[in-house]
Amino acid sequence: MIIKTSSPTKVILCGEHFVVYGAPAIAAPIDVRNYVTLKSFKSDKQIVNLKSQLGIGVVADKMISGSQHFNFLQPIVSYFPVPSESLDAEIVSAGAFKGLGNSSSIASAFALAYAKYFQQTLNEEKLFELTQAADEVAHGGKASGIDAKTITRGKPQKFQKFFNPVSFKFEDIPLELPRDSVLIVANTFKGERQSTGELIEIFAKAHGITKKPNEMSDAEREKIYADYEKNFEEFLSVCRRNARPEKLGEVIDENHKLLVSVSTPEIEEVRSIARDAGAHGAKLTGAGGKGGAVIILAPEDLSNKIIEKLSSKGYAAFTATFADRGTCFE
Repeated sequence: MIIKTSSPTKVILCGEHFVVYGAPAIAAPIDVRNYVTLKSFKSDKQIVNLKSQLGIGVVADKMISGSQHFNFLQPIVSYFPVPSESLDAEIVSAGAFKGLGNSSSIASAFALAYAKYFQQTLNEEKLFELTQAADEVAHGGKASGIDAKTITRGKPQKFQKFFNPVSFKFEDIPLELPRDSVLIVANTFKGERQSTGELIEIFAKAHGITKKPNEMSDAEREKIYADYEKNFEEFLSVCRRNARPEKLGEVIDENHKLLVSVSTPEIEEVRSIARDAGAHGAKLTGAGGKGGAVIILAPEDLSNKIIEKLSSKGYAAFTATFADRGTCFE
């Protein structure tokens, strides 16, 4: 028995940090995929061996032990029965960086494969629910759901949080890059990463925010993201096949300026290298901070040159296309 599944990763195109206060954000799945292969093997035990580039773990009696990198899969393991035989679960990462939804991507592919083994069919909502539960463990708290929804559904998403009462809205939106342009994702990791929680606090301090989002009035929250909301509307209007890539690049650069409080010298260096090599625009994606990722809008014919320039300075990068499928069987 062999079951193979895969999931895309994702980039947040705009809305980082402002989304915490109720602003809309946009995320898109990218075809940099994580793969899970589930195989049965002969053994007198009922265990699941978890293997990846990050380590080795074991599932026994519905509990995960071994490498802590697999702990986030516990909600999925707990949901299903104990396998009637021993299994190897091999996780192969395509090398996506921090902030690109790796935990959601791996979790959703694992859940789909595990369900298939037990001859269960997961509908889209249940797959999202299991992926979201795993993502919350991975991030040590309440995850927004934007990663899990974008990755399992495989379509660009507009996401927004509402208060009083708290609710979340996801909406499929049609997005395309302008003709003759590509997206490049660059990694600024130099041995240290900052947590999302720490960066949310840095952003709040930089903007003079002293209250938690749920303690604010609607007017107070709207004041925080008023400038961003204009940028968001521009982004929607120019992320189109027939738009000028130079214009989208300008909008991307303007978006980054709104997030400069969570940028780093490394992120700024990547942006500078890319722009000097002919990129239309570049911004941090995700929470930012040390070890954060950068997305770059570039002319297609200059993408290799930009990646080579970044590589020469120690920054890994790759081109990314919007994925046309979410979590699925291979």
